[in-house]
Amino acid sequence: MRISVITATYNLIENNRWDTFQRAVASVQAQTHADIEHGIVDGGSTDGTVERLREMEASGELVLLHSAPDTGVYQAMNRGIAAASGDYVMYLTSDDFYHRETGLADIASVAAAQNAGFVASAVRVAETPPREERVSPGLARILVRIPCAHPGFAVRRDVLERFGGFDETYRISADYDLMLRMMIKGVRFGIVKQSFATFEPGGVSSDADLRLEERIRMMKAAFDPVHKVLADDWRWSLQNERPPAALLKRLIVSPRMSMRMRGIAAYQLFRVATRAAPPREAS
Repeated sequence: MRISVITATYNLIENNRWDTFQRAVASVQAQTHADIEHGIVDGGSTDGTVERLREMEASGELVLLHSAPDTGVYQAMNRGIAAASGDYVMYLTSDDFYHRETGLADIASVAAAQNAGFVASAVRVAETPPREERVSPGLARILVRIPCAHPGFAVRRDVLERFGGFDETYRISADYDLMLRMMIKGVRFGIVKQSFATFEPGGVSSDADLRLEERIRMMKAAFDPVHKVLADDWRWSLQNERPPAALLKRLIVSPRMSMRMRGIAAYQLFRVATRAAPPREAS
C-alpha cells in the first residue's frame, strides 16, 4: 500500500520556514512504512525555494509534483491529490512533523484491516506542555467539532475522487467538511489511537471567528435539506457543543443519513438531554 504525504510550500526561504520544512521531510523519511511518496506542491515560489526543492528531488528525498500559483492550501491539496500516486493521501504542512516512526505503518495496517475509506489518528499539539488531541470514539463529536486534526487524516484515493476532494471555497475548514460529507454517506473508517504527527498551531487556522463562520456554513450545507437551522442558532450550538435537538431528532430518522450518522445523532441527543444547558443570551 502506497501512502502519499503531500506538503504545500510557498517562499519557504523568505518566510523563514526552510528549517521546519527540512524537519518535516526528515520525519517522513524516517517512517518505517515501506512505500511512501512525499509529494510537494509549490505555490509558485520566487525566492529560491523551487530550486532547493529540485535539488532534494534529485537526491530522492521528495517528489516535486507541481509548482504554480494557487488560491490557497486546499487548491494545493487538490492539485497534489491529482498528481500523487498513493493509494491513500495525507497532508503535512511545512511546520508539522511526524514524531513516531511507525505512524504511517499504523495507518496502512488499520486501513487494510478495516477496508477503510479514511483513517483518523490522534495528533499531538505543540503547546507548552504538549497536548494530545484524541479521536472521539466512533467520531461521535463530528456534529460539534472536527474529530481529527488534519495531520492525522488519511483518505483513500478513490474516495477522494468520488467526493471531489476538498471544497476550495473554505480557507480552513475543508478537511472537516470532507469528513462530514463522508460520514453522512457512510464511508467506512478506521482509527489510530496513538498519535504520530505533531501539529504546530498558528496561522490562519487559529482564526476562531473565521473557523466558526465556515463551520456554520458547512453545517447548513450538510443539514438544511433535512431540517433548517438558523445561522445564529448554529453559532450558539457550535460554541457550546450542543447540536440543535430538533435537528438531531430529524437526523435519527432521515434516509439521507447513513446508519453511522443516525447513531451519532442519537448519542448527541441523549447527551443534550442529560446535560444542563448553559445560560443563553437573549436575542
